[in-house]
Amino acid sequence: MKKWIAGALLLTAAALFLPAQQQQQPPPMRLPGWACRYESDETGLYAAHMTYPFGTRLKIINTVNGKEVIVQIGSRPDLDTYKGQKPTIEISPEASDLLEMDDFFSFYPVVIEEIPKVITARAVRPRMGEFNQTGPAVLSGTILGGGQELSAAHPSLAMGTKIKVINTINNRVVTLTITGRIRASPYRVLEISQAAADVLRIGRQPIVVNIQTIK
Repeated sequence: MKKWIAGALLLTAAALFLPAQQQQQPPPMRLPGWACRYESDETGLYAAHMTYPFGTRLKIINTVNGKEVIVQIGSRPDLDTYKGQKPTIEISPEASDLLEMDDFFSFYPVVIEEIPKVITARAVRPRMGEFNQTGPAVLSGTILGGGQELSAAHPSLAMGTKIKVINTINNRVVTLTITGRIRASPYRVLEISQAAADVLRIGRQPIVVNIQTIK
């Protein structure tokens, strides 16, 4: 009798434990929507969405032909360019080619699946001063901080991060605060305000700079 009771308790515990384990790893959420190819000269597998955080990776599936592509959210869509129906997500030209979405401003039925982000201690809490990046900086196409503040926009650095920016041409240095986001691109790693451009003596052409986070 005791062995029978012990066996029953073990089976009950297993039945309760297995669903709990399955709940910890739910299947990725897949949402239907409409995708639109946006016009851009930039290269890369990027997308624009109204709510997903910048840097989010999404799998986009063209439900017409089954083609798939993984994109990264790098901007917000400009919904003012559309009349009537508005897309769920905008796809970069390179990503659109892989999905065989050829026409600009045409709507394609898709399924959007978020790819879980792998979080590490380094990604969550980086030590100050570790970030070091060299690449082109440009004068902002929009007004950052009213144009008079020493501010910048970056694809991934947290809002409020203080950075030291060095113009590699003339070695001029300025301390800026991250206040905006830009789409990741090989042609620019940073957009800076007019005041910052004046300090670094940057005109309309991209200038290579070195970026370092500071306390």
